[in-house]
Amino acid sequence: MTRNTLGGAVLRGTISTALAVSLMSAPALAAPPVDLSKWSPEYVRSIAGTQDFDTAADCGKVTPLDYKGRLTFWYQGVFEGDPDLLRQYYKDFFETFRKTYPNIQLEEQALTYNDLLDKFRTVLLGNAAPMAVRLQILAIQVMRGLNGWLGASSNGVIVVSSVVDGLGADPITFQGKPYQGIKDGDMLPLGPGNDPSAVMNVYYREGELPRTLAFSLLVVRSNQGLRDIGGAISGAMADDRYKRLSDLVSTAVTAAVPVYGTIVQAAEQSIGLIASYLKTKPDDQLGYYQANYTNRFDNLGVGRHPSDTRTFPVDKIMLAYQLDAS
Repeated sequence: MTRNTLGGAVLRGTISTALAVSLMSAPALAAPPVDLSKWSPEYVRSIAGTQDFDTAADCGKVTPLDYKGRLTFWYQGVFEGDPDLLRQYYKDFFETFRKTYPNIQLEEQALTYNDLLDKFRTVLLGNAAPMAVRLQILAIQVMRGLNGWLGASSNGVIVVSSVVDGLGADPITFQGKPYQGIKDGDMLPLGPGNDPSAVMNVYYREGELPRTLAFSLLVVRSNQGLRDIGGAISGAMADDRYKRLSDLVSTAVTAAVPVYGTIVQAAEQSIGLIASYLKTKPDDQLGYYQANYTNRFDNLGVGRHPSDTRTFPVDKIMLAYQLDAS
């Protein structure tokens, strides 16, 4: 099924146009014709009839009920000043749609009128709505925590990240890399082949714009108990706790109103799960950072962090990262 984007403004405009056409053509179609000189609520009731509708059957003529796919629905949302009845209308509509089309994944996005217009302008002017998101670590500098009494370096540093978006088969993703011979004050060579000028890609999602992103970063010094980072990530993803967290996150993100508190909690637990496989101790931690962004309120955090300086402090490290969407 083709992915469609439908906004409340367009939907309401279409209904309004159809209603206007219907009213204008009513004298030609009605039997007997409507006498506008007698127009009143009582008159309308006297000439009104009733008709039964099978909504599912009528919709099935346009889109078969067994269709599979994904639908993003943009609409002018219900906000504080709107009546409760309007909230109930939307709630009933979304519930009925999901029952009628159980194989179509519906993602509804409530927008203000101005935001809705901006999104439509973006789409109409070249189909330029963001459909790919990338997160990169730009810089990590270890400021302290590695040198001993004689200035000797520990065995090294391990960097591991977790990104929670609730999408697809991997709603929680991990990346990690070890670094050897690091001393206090050193910048980590993040890129492939330990290129000091390169960056570390920790997240990339194409084809669907996340509703939320929860990003966690853990930097620890290595010791005798630390082994292969790839094995630790594989072990964590095979763990039953990871599977339960993934199911929890997927449910929270796809709800009509995303449960952001659950997503944040899952992000914390997922990075803790990796830490348990790395066998880290509290005094091994050099830095822990977490950021949570939504598409609706934060534009998914797109941009450089920090925006005005090279890096910002996180415990015993300095950090910089960037989110891009295109």
